[in-house]
Amino acid sequence: MTKRSGVRWKILTALSTALIVAGACLAIRKAHTRQDILGKIDPESGLRCRYTIAAGWGHNIGQLSSGGSGTWTKEKSRSGASISVLDGDWFEPPPPLPIQEWITTHLGHRPFAGSPSISQTTFKAGDLSKEIPIRNGFPEPVPPPRARLIMRRHLRIDGYPVTVDTMEVPHYQVKRMAAYLYTPDQGNLYMVDVATPASEFAPFDHEMQVILASFHIEKVAIPLNSKR
Repeated sequence: MTKRSGVRWKILTALSTALIVAGACLAIRKAHTRQDILGKIDPESGLRCRYTIAAGWGHNIGQLSSGGSGTWTKEKSRSGASISVLDGDWFEPPPPLPIQEWITTHLGHRPFAGSPSISQTTFKAGDLSKEIPIRNGFPEPVPPPRARLIMRRHLRIDGYPVTVDTMEVPHYQVKRMAAYLYTPDQGNLYMVDVATPASEFAPFDHEMQVILASFHIEKVAIPLNSKR
Protein backbone atom coordinates (compact mmCIF):
# COMPACT_ATOMS: atom_id res chain seq x y z
CA MET A 1 0.00 0.00 0.00
CA THR A 2 1.36 3.40 -0.99
CA LYS A 3 1.48 6.34 1.39
CA ARG A 4 -1.29 8.11 -0.54
CA SER A 5 -3.60 5.09 -0.54
CA GLY A 6 -2.92 4.63 3.18
CA VAL A 7 -4.03 8.19 3.90
CA ARG A 8 -7.11 7.67 1.75
CA TRP A 9 -7.96 4.49 3.67
CA LYS A 10 -7.67 6.33 6.99
CA ILE A 11 -9.96 9.10 5.76
CA LEU A 12 -12.58 6.61 4.55
CA THR A 13 -12.38 4.73 7.84
CA ALA A 14 -12.80 7.96 9.81
CA LEU A 15 -15.79 8.99 7.69
CA SER A 16 -17.42 5.58 8.07
CA THR A 17 -16.92 5.68 11.83
CA ALA A 18 -18.39 9.19 11.98
CA LEU A 19 -21.46 8.07 10.02
CA ILE A 20 -21.96 5.06 12.29
CA VAL A 21 -21.67 7.21 15.42
CA ALA A 22 -24.04 9.83 13.97
CA GLY A 23 -26.56 7.15 13.06
CA ALA A 24 -26.33 5.59 16.50
CA CYS A 25 -26.87 9.02 18.12
CA LEU A 26 -29.92 9.55 15.89
CA ALA A 27 -31.35 6.17 16.90
CA ILE A 28 -30.77 6.88 20.60
CA ARG A 29 -32.30 10.35 20.30
CA LYS A 30 -35.35 8.95 18.53
CA ALA A 31 -35.76 6.28 21.21
CA HIS A 32 -35.70 8.94 23.94
CA THR A 33 -38.24 11.21 22.20
CA ARG A 34 -41.70 10.29 23.42
CA GLN A 35 -45.30 11.04 22.51
CA ASP A 36 -48.03 11.69 25.07
CA ILE A 37 -51.02 9.32 24.95
CA LEU A 38 -54.39 10.19 26.53
CA GLY A 39 -56.89 7.42 27.21
CA LYS A 40 -60.62 7.90 26.85
CA ILE A 41 -62.52 9.40 29.77
CA ASP A 42 -64.66 7.05 31.83
CA PRO A 43 -68.12 8.67 31.53
CA GLU A 44 -69.07 7.35 34.96
CA SER A 45 -66.13 8.67 36.99
CA GLY A 46 -64.18 11.16 34.87
CA LEU A 47 -61.00 9.06 35.17
CA ARG A 48 -58.62 8.44 32.28
CA CYS A 49 -55.11 7.08 31.89
CA ARG A 50 -52.17 9.03 30.55
CA TYR A 51 -48.76 7.70 29.50
CA THR A 52 -46.00 8.11 26.94
CA ILE A 53 -44.65 5.85 24.22
CA ALA A 54 -41.49 6.17 22.16
CA ALA A 55 -41.70 8.33 19.05
CA GLY A 56 -42.11 6.35 15.86
CA TRP A 57 -44.31 3.65 17.35
CA GLY A 58 -47.29 3.32 15.01
CA HIS A 59 -50.89 3.21 16.17
CA ASN A 60 -52.40 0.41 14.15
CA ILE A 61 -56.14 1.01 14.52
CA GLY A 62 -56.53 4.48 13.05
CA GLN A 63 -56.55 7.79 14.89
CA LEU A 64 -55.32 8.01 18.46
CA SER A 65 -57.80 8.98 21.16
CA SER A 66 -57.51 12.66 21.97
CA GLY A 67 -58.52 12.00 25.56
CA GLY A 68 -62.20 12.68 24.91
CA SER A 69 -65.15 10.92 26.46
CA GLY A 70 -65.41 7.19 25.92
CA THR A 71 -68.31 4.75 25.88
CA TRP A 72 -68.39 1.36 27.58
CA THR A 73 -69.04 -1.29 24.94
CA LYS A 74 -69.44 -5.05 25.18
CA GLU A 75 -66.78 -7.20 23.52
CA LYS A 76 -65.66 -10.83 23.62
CA SER A 77 -62.45 -11.71 25.44
CA ARG A 78 -60.06 -14.38 24.18
CA SER A 79 -61.73 -16.85 26.54
CA GLY A 80 -65.15 -15.98 25.08
CA ALA A 81 -66.35 -14.00 28.10
CA SER A 82 -68.41 -10.85 27.54
CA ILE A 83 -66.51 -7.86 28.92
CA SER A 84 -67.15 -4.11 29.12
CA VAL A 85 -64.35 -2.24 27.35
CA LEU A 86 -63.75 1.53 27.43
CA ASP A 87 -60.50 1.89 25.54
CA GLY A 88 -58.12 -0.16 23.44
CA ASP A 89 -54.91 0.95 21.73
CA TRP A 90 -52.21 -1.10 20.00
CA PHE A 91 -48.78 0.26 19.14
CA GLU A 92 -46.31 -1.32 16.73
CA PRO A 93 -42.58 -0.57 16.93
CA PRO A 94 -40.95 1.51 14.21
CA PRO A 95 -39.01 -0.18 11.40
CA PRO A 96 -35.28 -0.38 12.10
CA LEU A 97 -33.12 2.54 11.04
CA PRO A 98 -30.38 1.84 8.46
CA ILE A 99 -27.81 1.96 11.27
CA GLN A 100 -29.77 -0.70 13.18
CA GLU A 101 -29.83 -2.92 10.09
CA TRP A 102 -26.08 -2.43 9.70
CA ILE A 103 -25.53 -3.37 13.35
CA THR A 104 -27.75 -6.44 12.91
CA THR A 105 -25.78 -7.56 9.84
CA HIS A 106 -22.29 -6.83 11.15
CA LEU A 107 -22.53 -7.12 14.92
CA GLY A 108 -25.36 -9.58 15.39
CA HIS A 109 -27.55 -7.27 17.50
CA ARG A 110 -31.29 -7.67 16.94
CA PRO A 111 -33.41 -4.51 16.64
CA PHE A 112 -37.18 -4.39 17.15
CA ALA A 113 -39.14 -7.00 15.25
CA GLY A 114 -42.03 -5.74 13.18
CA SER A 115 -44.88 -8.01 14.31
CA PRO A 116 -45.28 -7.79 18.13
CA SER A 117 -47.11 -4.79 19.58
CA ILE A 118 -47.78 -3.17 22.95
CA SER A 119 -51.45 -2.78 23.85
CA GLN A 120 -53.35 -0.73 26.42
CA THR A 121 -56.90 -1.76 27.30
CA THR A 122 -59.37 -0.48 29.89
CA PHE A 123 -62.14 -2.84 31.05
CA LYS A 124 -64.35 -3.73 34.00
CA ALA A 125 -62.60 -6.02 36.48
CA GLY A 126 -65.81 -7.81 37.46
CA ASP A 127 -66.23 -9.26 33.98
CA LEU A 128 -63.00 -11.24 34.36
CA SER A 129 -63.17 -12.04 38.07
CA LYS A 130 -62.11 -15.67 37.46
CA GLU A 131 -59.18 -14.84 35.18
CA ILE A 132 -58.05 -11.76 37.16
CA PRO A 133 -59.32 -12.02 40.75
CA ILE A 134 -58.65 -9.19 43.21
CA ARG A 135 -56.79 -10.44 46.29
CA ASN A 136 -55.69 -8.21 49.16
CA GLY A 137 -56.59 -5.23 47.02
CA PHE A 138 -54.31 -6.20 44.09
CA PRO A 139 -55.14 -7.86 40.76
CA GLU A 140 -53.82 -11.44 40.77
CA PRO A 141 -54.08 -12.76 37.20
CA VAL A 142 -54.17 -16.51 36.70
CA PRO A 143 -51.38 -17.44 34.21
CA PRO A 144 -52.71 -18.78 30.90
CA PRO A 145 -52.32 -22.48 30.09
CA ARG A 146 -48.71 -23.52 29.41
CA ALA A 147 -47.43 -20.19 30.77
CA ARG A 148 -44.91 -20.06 33.62
CA LEU A 149 -44.84 -17.03 35.90
CA ILE A 150 -41.25 -15.75 36.18
CA MET A 151 -41.82 -12.70 38.36
CA ARG A 152 -44.74 -10.85 39.96
CA ARG A 153 -44.35 -7.34 41.35
CA HIS A 154 -46.79 -5.23 43.34
CA LEU A 155 -46.52 -1.45 43.29
CA ARG A 156 -48.72 1.64 43.38
CA ILE A 157 -49.26 4.34 40.78
CA ASP A 158 -51.06 7.48 41.99
CA GLY A 159 -52.10 5.43 45.01
CA TYR A 160 -53.76 2.70 42.93
CA PRO A 161 -52.64 -0.96 43.26
CA VAL A 162 -50.71 -2.37 40.30
CA THR A 163 -49.57 -5.90 39.52
CA VAL A 164 -46.82 -6.47 36.95
CA ASP A 165 -46.34 -10.04 35.70
CA THR A 166 -43.51 -11.40 33.58
CA MET A 167 -44.06 -14.90 32.24
CA GLU A 168 -42.87 -17.26 29.56
CA VAL A 169 -44.52 -19.91 27.41
CA PRO A 170 -41.68 -22.38 26.70
CA HIS A 171 -43.78 -24.42 24.27
CA TYR A 172 -44.02 -21.41 21.92
CA GLN A 173 -40.73 -19.75 22.98
CA VAL A 174 -42.68 -16.61 23.94
CA LYS A 175 -42.21 -14.12 26.78
CA ARG A 176 -44.95 -11.79 27.99
CA MET A 177 -45.21 -8.83 30.33
CA ALA A 178 -48.54 -7.50 31.54
CA ALA A 179 -49.33 -4.72 34.01
CA TYR A 180 -52.76 -4.32 35.64
CA LEU A 181 -53.77 -1.10 37.45
CA TYR A 182 -56.98 -1.39 39.51
CA THR A 183 -59.24 1.48 40.58
CA PRO A 184 -61.34 -0.13 43.34
CA ASP A 185 -64.03 2.56 43.62
CA GLN A 186 -64.86 2.23 39.91
CA GLY A 187 -63.92 -1.42 39.43
CA ASN A 188 -61.81 -0.56 36.39
CA LEU A 189 -58.69 -2.37 35.21
CA TYR A 190 -56.12 -0.57 33.07
CA MET A 191 -53.92 -3.17 31.36
CA VAL A 192 -50.67 -2.68 29.42
CA ASP A 193 -49.49 -5.85 27.72
CA VAL A 194 -46.89 -7.23 25.31
CA ALA A 195 -45.96 -10.73 24.13
CA THR A 196 -42.97 -11.40 21.87
CA PRO A 197 -40.64 -14.20 20.83
CA ALA A 198 -38.29 -14.75 23.77
CA SER A 199 -35.25 -13.76 21.68
CA GLU A 200 -36.79 -10.33 20.94
CA PHE A 201 -38.16 -9.54 24.40
CA ALA A 202 -35.47 -7.19 25.75
CA PRO A 203 -36.32 -3.97 23.83
CA PHE A 204 -40.04 -4.44 24.47
CA ASP A 205 -39.34 -5.04 28.15
CA HIS A 206 -37.45 -1.72 28.24
CA GLU A 207 -40.29 0.16 26.52
CA MET A 208 -42.82 -1.36 28.94
CA GLN A 209 -40.76 -0.19 31.92
CA VAL A 210 -40.65 3.37 30.54
CA ILE A 211 -44.40 3.32 29.83
CA LEU A 212 -45.11 2.23 33.41
CA ALA A 213 -42.84 4.96 34.79
CA SER A 214 -44.90 7.53 32.84
CA PHE A 215 -48.34 6.00 33.55
CA HIS A 216 -50.85 8.08 35.51
CA ILE A 217 -54.55 8.08 36.32
CA GLU A 218 -56.08 11.54 36.25
CA LYS A 219 -59.57 12.87 36.94
CA VAL A 220 -60.99 15.33 34.44
CA ALA A 221 -64.35 16.98 33.88
CA ILE A 222 -66.91 14.66 32.28
CA PRO A 223 -68.03 16.14 28.93
CA LEU A 224 -71.72 17.16 28.85
CA ASN A 225 -72.35 15.02 25.78
CA SER A 226 -70.86 11.91 27.33
CA LYS A 227 -72.93 8.75 26.87
CA ARG A 228 -73.83 6.67 29.86
